[in-house]
Parts: sequence; C-alpha cells; structure tokens
Amino acid sequence: MSNSVVKELQQEILSTECDILNVLRKAHVIASRLNLCDFDSWIMDELNGYDEDSKIPQYRNVYGLLFGLNPYRGYVSASIKNTELLENLCNRKMSEPISALVDLYDKSSSEGTFQLQICEPINSELNKLFNAPFEMQFILKIGIHQLKQIIEHVKDCLLQWTIELEKTGIMGEGLSFTQKEKDIAKSATTINNFYGSANIVNAPINNSQIISGDNNEIAIEYENPEDLLQAIKESLNNETLTTEDRETADELVDDLSSKVKEKKKTSIIKATLSGLKDFLISVGAAVTAGLIQTGISMLG
Repeated sequence: MSNSVVKELQQEILSTECDILNVLRKAHVIASRLNLCDFDSWIMDELNGYDEDSKIPQYRNVYGLLFGLNPYRGYVSASIKNTELLENLCNRKMSEPISALVDLYDKSSSEGTFQLQICEPINSELNKLFNAPFEMQFILKIGIHQLKQIIEHVKDCLLQWTIELEKTGIMGEGLSFTQKEKDIAKSATTINNFYGSANIVNAPINNSQIISGDNNEIAIEYENPEDLLQAIKESLNNETLTTEDRETADELVDDLSSKVKEKKKTSIIKATLSGLKDFLISVGAAVTAGLIQTGISMLG
C-alpha cells in the first residue's frame, strides 16, 4: 500500500531527523481512528506530561549526583552514608511533557549534565543533616544521556507498535482505516494494551530492554555486536525482498560481519549499522530496520 500512514510513521521514526513530537501526534491520530484508547492515553501523557506520580513509567526514572552550593567554593559534592536516604534523594521521575525533555536536552548538550533543585523542606533538612555553617542549596546533577535514553525509548516503543499494526494487517490509506482494520484493532489486545497501562520496565540500556503488556512481552537483549548481528540475520530471513535487494542486503551484512569479527571500534560498527538500516528502510524491510535502530541505541 503506497499511501499507508503506518508505513509513513515507520519511516519518520527511523529517520535520523525524527521529530518525536510529530511522530507522537501522528500516532495519536492513528490510535484515535482505531479507537485504541489505552495506547492513546500513553501517547497523550507523553505529549502533555504525567499528572499522577503513579502513572510515570519506569523508563522516565533518572539518577543524579548530590551537590551543595558553597557560597565560597561553588558546587561541592555531598556525600551521605545512609544508602537508602541517598537513593531516595538521587532517584527522580521526570513527569514533564516530552517536548520539555527535548528542549532541556538541547540546551544542556554542551554541558553534559542538567540540574534539578532539591525542594523545600527537604533542602532545609539536608542543611541540618550536614550541620552547614551557612544555608546551602542542594541540587542533583544528572547526565543528559539519561534524557536521550527516555526520548529514544519512546521512539523504539512507537516503532514496535507500528510493526505490530503491520503484522496484523492494519496499514491505513492516508489517515483512513477500513472497518475491517478497525475490527482487527478492537480484537487485538496486544495492540491496544501494548504497554499494559504504561507498565514499561527497562534494565540498563546497554544490556536489555523489556516492554511488558497485559498479553504481550517483547524482550531485546544485545549484550554485544555479535548478538545483534545474529538477530539481524534471523530477521532478514523473514523479510520479503526482491532477489537484487536481498543480495545487496547480504553484502552489507557480510561487511558488518567482517567489522564485528575484526573488533572494529563501536563508532565504525554503528556507522555500518546505520548504512544497513537506511538501505533496509528504502526497500521496505521495516522490521529489521527497527531492530537495528534499537540495537544501535543499546551499543552505547
């Protein structure tokens, strides 16, 4: 289907120029037209921000280092021996709209970190705990890569969702869907409850990522380039390609395999993966291209 909105959304997500706000808005239109209320609720939370702490998914947790502002020496590291207290202070949930996270990432990229202030009355209690001779403002310094991981996680989840739509035969013509497609969406719980009410759990980004829904579980584990390479080969076997396109894909995979065996730098392997991904997008192999995009983000 040449004018498929689902295919179009996949292309936008996979693009290096991907605008996360635009793809979320387009996903909102698709979910609304298909009456996928649960999934659309998650989309709107990402666009508008989470108004309830209990709704904030695990992937929006960040961890910072505690610093106090010394009026004479600037910010100095603050150490607390009570591990439980330190963990509670340094773990934060980011409830802001994703547009705010993108803006914060762009503004802080040159610094490498961003800051979150410790609010009152906790700040006053910390001053008492440290027996500070003067009032100090405590903050958390957080690596901006954690913001990037949140943004990329949302992209990956949207991509996996479009792949599920495609697998069940929901493609759309323009922004319209047939009654048959709507009926399929209504009965396919793995599409509507893809997040299991935003129940998303992720382990460290360089190890594994698990997306759990009420009746759906997708696990991706790429501990090293060899694992990713094997997953790409297996996925390509299930893609529908012309003979010429398959031969080209095999050549690109062989080139990637050589670089992996030679243990080339991660940057070189990622560049080769990006080239393979771009080719697969151009020939319609969205499933494998999506797998590669996820793998690239996990390789660090």
